Amino acid sequence: MSAKDKEIFVLNPITGELDLVRAFNENRIIVSEYNLAGSRRMTYDAFSGTHVDDGPIIVVDNNGNVVVT
Repeated sequence: MSAKDKEIFVLNPITGELDLVRAFNENRIIVSEYNLAGSRRMTYDAFSGTHVDDGPIIVVDNNGNVVVT
């Protein structure tokens, strides 16, 4: 199932009429759990002496735009 934006009706406070708008679906944002070398993203915890998983990060392009499907 692909994540798509939904079209909803919203009351325009200026005109008092309903406007058809597209609500962004945040499930379209692409995330990555791996670094450029293909290893999982980890942070070293000096207190415990172990590596901790960083979890997913949002993927951005060279211009700083969030990549979506």
